[in-house]
Parts: sequence; structure tokens; C-alpha cells
Amino acid sequence: MTTPHPGGGDWRIVLARLITAGAELAVTDPDGTLAYRAPLARHHRVDDDDPVAWIRPLPEPAPPSVPGGPSPFGLNACRRRSLPTDQVTAAAGGVTFGLPTGQTAEILPITDDLQPQLDRWDDFVMTVLPADIEVALEDLTDDSWHGPWA
Repeated sequence: MTTPHPGGGDWRIVLARLITAGAELAVTDPDGTLAYRAPLARHHRVDDDDPVAWIRPLPEPAPPSVPGGPSPFGLNACRRRSLPTDQVTAAAGGVTFGLPTGQTAEILPITDDLQPQLDRWDDFVMTVLPADIEVALEDLTDDSWHGPWA
């Protein structure tokens, strides 16, 4: 079930706007306790055949290898994750996914405390990774990586 966004678009439009502008994922337990929180890479994919939405939560990067240089992220630690789209709702401020575990996953505008982590990821992707790796990351189809960025 999808719930249309009050502005006339559906949750996919809200999700795309959030991800492009900078978003975070917050997962809460049924009692409302925050279980997980992380910024999201600026790409996503909705697969209606499964039905799931694919996202890429970003763990904290390792310290920069070169002082002042981009922080290296291990791509195997930045794996894609899926959210089921059978129980999704949208509001102006975010998209909410009901999870089979009873938890709730929300994609919300990124907060000031997580913005620097997203900025480091953007810098890493744009200045360190070769274009073919960047494209593969954006496709959200690969789960394991080899080579210097694994």
C-alpha cells in the first residue's frame, strides 16, 4: 500500500527529493526507542518487482590517510539495504516504512550532526573513486567490492 503525498505526488517523489537534498535513516523499535541512525548516500532505487526501495546507509568513515584529504570509506561497510514498500507512507517531512520486525524506518531530512559525514562521503565519491565504481554504487545492485576501496 502506498499513500499519496498531500501535495499530489506519491512517496517516491518525496523519497527522491529527500535523498537528493541529503537524508538520514532512523529506525525505531515498536516502543519508540531509536535502534539505528545514519546518513544516506545520495542515490536510491525503487524495485516494484520485489517490492523494495534500495538505499545506502553510511557508516562513520575511517580517519583520513592524508591529513586534510578525503576520508576513506570501505565500500563493503557501505552496503545497500532494502526497505519493504508494502507499508509505506509519506508526509512533507519524510517517508516511513513499516518493517516486518515491527520496527519503523523513517527517511528524513539530514540533521546538522550527520551532515559532515554525508559531506565526507560525497567528497570521497567525487574525488577518490573512479567513475565506473561511482556508477556501480549509484545502481545499487552490487553487495561486495574488491580492490583498494573494499
